[in-house]
Amino acid sequence: MPGFLKSERLLKHSEFEAVYKKGKRASSKSFFINWIEKDNRRIGITVSGKVGKATIRNKIKRVIRDFFRLNKELFPVANIVVTAKAAAAGASPEEIR
Repeated sequence: MPGFLKSERLLKHSEFEAVYKKGKRASSKSFFINWIEKDNRRIGITVSGKVGKATIRNKIKRVIRDFFRLNKELFPVANIVVTAKAAAAGASPEEIR
């Protein structure tokens, strides 16, 4: 079972900012996705307080992390930032995936 290593996460504010400023964008009903091509796959997840209470925000982050962990090969070799919109709060885990 593949893990979600620390080396596969975006952790620093400067890493997120670089993706926002220089990266490409796409959006769906529930998410904004920003990415910038790099030499490895890394993901950062942001869910603001406007989306819902902490339990809702944590559920969204858990589902995204788990999907990334199990399907890394589907993601481009890039730094990716997933930002949840308010519509994500009402989405089921299947819809989030």
